[in-house]
Amino acid sequence: DADQLAPVGAGKPFAELVEAAAVPVAELTHIFRQAAGSMIVRGAHAVRQGGAPSFAAEEGLTRDLFLVERTDPAAALDEVVSLVTERLPAHYGVDPVADIQVFAPVYRGALGIDVLNDRLRAVLNPDGRPVLGGRLRTGDKLMLSGRNLHDLGLMNGTTVRLIEHDVDAETLTISAEGAVLALPEEEAPGLRLAYACSVHRGQGIELPVAVVIAHPAAGAFFLRREMLYTAMTRARTATVVVG
Repeated sequence: DADQLAPVGAGKPFAELVEAAAVPVAELTHIFRQAAGSMIVRGAHAVRQGGAPSFAAEEGLTRDLFLVERTDPAAALDEVVSLVTERLPAHYGVDPVADIQVFAPVYRGALGIDVLNDRLRAVLNPDGRPVLGGRLRTGDKLMLSGRNLHDLGLMNGTTVRLIEHDVDAETLTISAEGAVLALPEEEAPGLRLAYACSVHRGQGIELPVAVVIAHPAAGAFFLRREMLYTAMTRARTATVVVG
């Protein structure tokens, strides 16, 4: 998808073929992840064309795109925690860990990914048992980062849950896409907290609800057109922008 984020590392052969006009090209413009009449779809098309998405409810459109405005970064952070842990799960009947993903542009700052992960884990997994020095806890939502583990069927960006740590076998028991796997302990450094993640790392995700941070305290300068388009369209049911 040329409107999403460009690939990192391996180059972009398909985009270059299209740009060079070296092969026949057909452009797909219909978005299938959301239902017809979706505000997410209308907003995504607006962003693709360089415009601002509309958050105003209109007759005939499914209200699945929302904006929550909080000027103060601390208030915005509290709002995100409340949305993810209480209000969105109650309203849509979804699991706050498996079915909701928070996306933010940067790791540092008052609304960065690191702070979001700390606050969300404190509410969603307060009693997890510390693993390998405490950076991870049993029950954590994690993402494999930086490599592909083909023998286990785990790709860079795969979201997993940490179930248990077998000290004797030196393995981590994880669940990923319905499968339970034994991950060698030596792969633990490649696991990051994933209650919140960057748009780059989450662009392969598809799930019911997305919460997108678009706030000056979260490096909104970095939330370029392709990044906003990518984050907005991860959700099937609802996207909430907090900014």
